[in-house]
Amino acid sequence: MQNRLTNYRLANYRLAHLKFVVAISLLCLAPVSHAHGEGAKSDANKDWQVSIVYSNSNFSRSDRKEWHEEKTVFTRRVDEKTNINLSLGAANRFATYDVSVGGGVSHNFGDGVYANASFYATPDADFLARWAMQAGGGVKLWDGPEGAMGAIGPTVATINILHKDYASGDSENIDPGFVQYFSKIPVWVSGKWINTFAKKPSKRTTGYSIKLDWQMLDNLRPFAGFAFAPESDNGVVTNVSTRFGGIIYDIEPDTSIRIDYAGEDRKGSYLRNIYSIGLSRRF
Repeated sequence: MQNRLTNYRLANYRLAHLKFVVAISLLCLAPVSHAHGEGAKSDANKDWQVSIVYSNSNFSRSDRKEWHEEKTVFTRRVDEKTNINLSLGAANRFATYDVSVGGGVSHNFGDGVYANASFYATPDADFLARWAMQAGGGVKLWDGPEGAMGAIGPTVATINILHKDYASGDSENIDPGFVQYFSKIPVWVSGKWINTFAKKPSKRTTGYSIKLDWQMLDNLRPFAGFAFAPESDNGVVTNVSTRFGGIIYDIEPDTSIRIDYAGEDRKGSYLRNIYSIGLSRRF
């Protein structure tokens, strides 16, 4: 029985991997525009987007095998203000495999107000949440002051709420935050106050994250940040110190590549280095 279950999960993982390869093929076969300069504008009539990401994690201070994770998100623009998406993910950890499927919706209400919601489920989950539900949004508080303080741009208040259901127990997050733009320089700062609630045992753990984005060029955006925050993994909440950074580069108006690095330090446990690469294509 155990062998059958293992073979079933391995088949699911291989199916998800095949999906990942197909998505890459679709991205590569999609027509490419060779326009440059001012004429290189993204076509507003393109309603579909495929985003794929692969990440590899290696460890030190602990004898652990590498983790491999893949995720593909298909997004459909319903109208100028609403998008829906379908996500498929596969993860290989601890010599076991989990495959998840999910979906979501986002809507821009106008006047600086937006909202989003998503859901995913993992059949026969070994380490991922059996299911998770997220809701969030933001509202622009003001456009910034005038006069001498005019360098400060719009301020946006954000909120994110997340519930995860693990076999070992549930966890919830309520994370208020902000985004601060600047009118004189192409830089913005975002932050979150992270609040994680574990039910077994009943406990609240808090932390924070801060991130800086810089639109260095029209087609190049580096970012970096730091977080000291609780992380829920397999139903266990642990404080994690994380430094992260990366770049987003537009190869052409409708195609972007993203490269990320994150270093996680779990006090008294392992150090985790995460290397990720992603590709996004509109068509």
